[in-house]
Amino acid sequence: MNSEEPKSKSRKPRNTNPIPFRTMNRIRSLRMARGWTQAELAAHLECSPSKVNMIEIGARGLNEEFTIKTAHLFKVSVDYILCQTDEPALSNPSPSETNDVDSAAIENHWKRVGLPGD
Repeated sequence: MNSEEPKSKSRKPRNTNPIPFRTMNRIRSLRMARGWTQAELAAHLECSPSKVNMIEIGARGLNEEFTIKTAHLFKVSVDYILCQTDEPALSNPSPSETNDVDSAAIENHWKRVGLPGD
């Protein structure tokens, strides 16, 4: 008879890159202000409804592509999506300045929360 206890399976946490609750609410609020379902938002962003749901409930982190697409779709800054500002309106920078701002905001976000899979 083997007296060893069976090994328990250790589970990896589902959310390895949590996003702030405020950011989840911001995306949900933008979606709901348009009267869209999660499926409708997913169609606009060319992703699955499951991905939108997981992001909105905080079970999945944001990636650069999703963040930028969401900001462009709602005509708000990436900083607004990432809750770096409460001002949703974009100023009127040149296209090159917009790209620099978006890149910097995303880079700062990932520095704070860590890269996906880390």
